[in-house]
Parts: sequence; C-alpha cells; structure tokens
Amino acid sequence: MLDNLVALHVQEMSSVGITASMIFFTCEAASVKFSGTITIPPGSTVSPAQVYNLLNARYASAAAATAFLQSLGLVVTQAPLINGVNGVVVSFISLCGCSSFVNGLTSASVGLDGCAKGQVHGLSGVQTNCYPTIRPYIPHLDDGCPSDMYRCVLSYTAPTHPACACDEYHNGAYAGMSNGLCQKNMAHGKAICQPRNYDSDKKVGGWEFYGCPEDSFRCS
Repeated sequence: MLDNLVALHVQEMSSVGITASMIFFTCEAASVKFSGTITIPPGSTVSPAQVYNLLNARYASAAAATAFLQSLGLVVTQAPLINGVNGVVVSFISLCGCSSFVNGLTSASVGLDGCAKGQVHGLSGVQTNCYPTIRPYIPHLDDGCPSDMYRCVLSYTAPTHPACACDEYHNGAYAGMSNGLCQKNMAHGKAICQPRNYDSDKKVGGWEFYGCPEDSFRCS
C-alpha cells in the first residue's frame, strides 16, 4: 500500500520534478492513518509552491482526497492536514467500521472521532469495538487513544437480522413478536426461540449481542 501511495503521488507530481526518492509515507494504527512527507533537497529546481498547490487541490476536502485515492481503495473521511514549505506533510484518518460501541458511545455517535481495537467478544469472535477518545488529537504526535487502540472516525453498518425459523417457543415467545426473538439451533435439529432480554435497540451494536444469549442469535 505504501509503495502504491508513493507511485500515485509521483505520477501526479512528476511534471513539477517530484521523484520517488523525495516521498516518504508511513502508516499507523492498523493501517487506518497514513502520514506522508515530500522533501525537496537543497538546491533543487522543484518549486515548493507548485508541490503545495497540487497537493492542496487534491486534498482540499474529504471528497476530493477520496477521489484522488480511489484507485487504492481508500476512503478519506475528513480533509487531510497539509502543511510545510520545503517539506510538505499530508495526514488523514480513516473509518473505524465499528461492530460494537463501548463506554457511553452509541451508533448515534457515528461521524465523531473515536478509538478502536479488535477484540474477542464472547462467542462472536474478534470484532472491532469502538471507545471514546481520551485525549485531543495532535497530528504525528498523539492520536488521543490508549496504546492498544487507534484513532478513527466512528462508522457503523447495522446488521440485517435473519427471519426466525422456530420449531418451539419458550418463555412466552410467539411468532411475529414486534421486538424480535432469540433463536437457538439445538444439536437435535430443533430451533428454540425465546424473547429478547430487553425491548427496542440500545444502539450499542453487538456489545450486548442484540439482547440475546451468546449461544443464540437475534431474528425477526
């Protein structure tokens, strides 16, 4: 990915004298945050102003940056920071892709900055859990997250719960409950359904298994 980032920028700026040796990219936090530096050697005929103007046009907004980087499959969620004179620096933060929301965050927090990490969550296996930030973001110095997490923009795609296929109903459950059901497929082949642990949606993603015991799944 880093080599592809360099190649894309060389292609874009070769007309003003930029070569691959002048570009350096790093990635942090599980490849969701990229930082890059373009260094113009002393005595070079390359114009810093031309390089800055080209980058400023390509990274003027999140949409412009995403369009520029689309061949790499990257989505930019906030306008990258561009600064420097003889050294031009670019950085941006990508989407979290949260599975669950923790410590007060909910799916209503989508679009805000958060901290994420992959964790084993019960029988669901490894999921991306999202937490609030703990410090301000200082580009290239501190991402404002605990050392085992990375900063990103909170994003979430709600799952589509499957249709229930119940053979038996327990604990007052019945077909068509508006709140949905929890279905457990038994070893003997029967599917047992029971009510969810709570009404409606807590907006925490899969953190509480959508109101179902871990060995069952929510259905509707």
